[in-house]
Amino acid sequence: LYVCGPNSSTNPTLYAFTFAGTLRAMISSPTNSLALSTSNGALCSPLTEFVNGSTDWLFAGVGAKCNANGNTGGCVLNFAITSGFPASWTGFANETAGTSGIVIDNSSSTTGASNIYFSTQPGVAAVGDGIQLKQSNLQ
Repeated sequence: LYVCGPNSSTNPTLYAFTFAGTLRAMISSPTNSLALSTSNGALCSPLTEFVNGSTDWLFAGVGAKCNANGNTGGCVLNFAITSGFPASWTGFANETAGTSGIVIDNSSSTTGASNIYFSTQPGVAAVGDGIQLKQSNLQ
């Protein structure tokens, strides 16, 4: 189970929980966490998971101080989770104030297919603009 929530410093962090026998015994460890931002109280978008061909992708947006871009703005990130919890993000795109929930169009090798869609968040000049990026490289 993948979730994005605050760590002990209230920075957005990706976590993975495994189940030990029953739904009442969830286990997480420091090896199953990855800080996505250095901004106290910044928000994560809802997570979206999608299998495209042989790659299992996980997508997330962060509202501020994205660790991937090293600046004060937010971003959208993708993670290849086919082999388990990722050591880092696979790719990212700058999104000044983060993203809404992320929607997937399909799994296809056709040019212009296999995209993600989301809208921008408040704090951006064109709030609510629809954004389209490729699943694999977020361009």
